[in-house]
Amino acid sequence: MALTAASLLVLVAVEAIRLRRLWARAELRPSAHGWVLGLVVLGVTLGDQALHTRFLGGRDDLRRALEPQFTLFARLDPPEGAALDRARFAPHVAPALQIARDRLAINGEGVARLSALESPDVVVAVTAALGKALTAAPPDTQAADGAPAPDLAVLVDRQVSWSQAARILGLARRTGAPGASSCS
Repeated sequence: MALTAASLLVLVAVEAIRLRRLWARAELRPSAHGWVLGLVVLGVTLGDQALHTRFLGGRDDLRRALEPQFTLFARLDPPEGAALDRARFAPHVAPALQIARDRLAINGEGVARLSALESPDVVVAVTAALGKALTAAPPDTQAADGAPAPDLAVLVDRQVSWSQAARILGLARRTGAPGASSCS
């Protein structure tokens, strides 16, 4: 370290002496190349600052757009399951049907928009996806407590109307989930 520091000090001293001699002989007017170089450096600096400002504005716009979603995620704190009896409330392998405010998903993959369920083609696609999920699930005939295991786990957003939920549960019942339309 000491040898490196001494070498750098000698290099700085030699360059300082050389620059001092050049400065004494130099004219005070920069050449055309100097002006061009100065303008290029100034342009790059201003462009970098403009781009940086634009990125900061975009970041703030993105944060404002995502703020409601992050606020919702912060409120969605699921209850702790540690107090539940592990034998009675053991997990099962049933496929999951999620009905959100505007979308329908099966096992976490979006299938359709709720507004599109009026179309017969979308109903056929949803029914096919539900049937595929139900037939692909491994058999889980009994839960840990001996009761029959559910065929389909259903999660419905509270803002979904009961008529929409009932219609989707009716589709699930037609695909083979026997208790899907008996929810209350």
